[in-house]
Amino acid sequence: MKKIFSIIIFIVIFSIPNFANAGEGYIEQLLQFKVGPEAFTMNLAKIKNVSFIAPDTQEVFDSFKETSELLKNEILNRYENDEFEYYTMQGIVSNYNSYVYYTNKLFYYLSLREQYSDLDSETEYGVSKNYSKARNYFKRLKYLVYKD
Repeated sequence: MKKIFSIIIFIVIFSIPNFANAGEGYIEQLLQFKVGPEAFTMNLAKIKNVSFIAPDTQEVFDSFKETSELLKNEILNRYENDEFEYYTMQGIVSNYNSYVYYTNKLFYYLSLREQYSDLDSETEYGVSKNYSKARNYFKRLKYLVYKD
């Protein structure tokens, strides 16, 4: 009786995912190599909203944000027109997210510099290092998006 009960429980436990995934087409989705741009829209990072007291810094931030949105729209339009392969698109998304990450860190350090008048070397190093990394990822993106 104990063996029969354990076999029934074993079968029930391991058959639940089969019933849950039946008719959902998960295997077909996994085997599909091309996915629409809407699958990548949610994975693209965004530059966080930050406001600055200095109008020059705010203007630089706005230009970074505008450039990021233009680049994102260009990437999605070109992918929608089948100009990128799936793996190229994954590389572009990865580089874009890294660009946005370092841009967010850059403006975080700039906001720290604006809030605290005494400037320490860590803040200066953070500004210069994150600007350099954001710039490098932007160059990579330009190459990946506009190479022919």
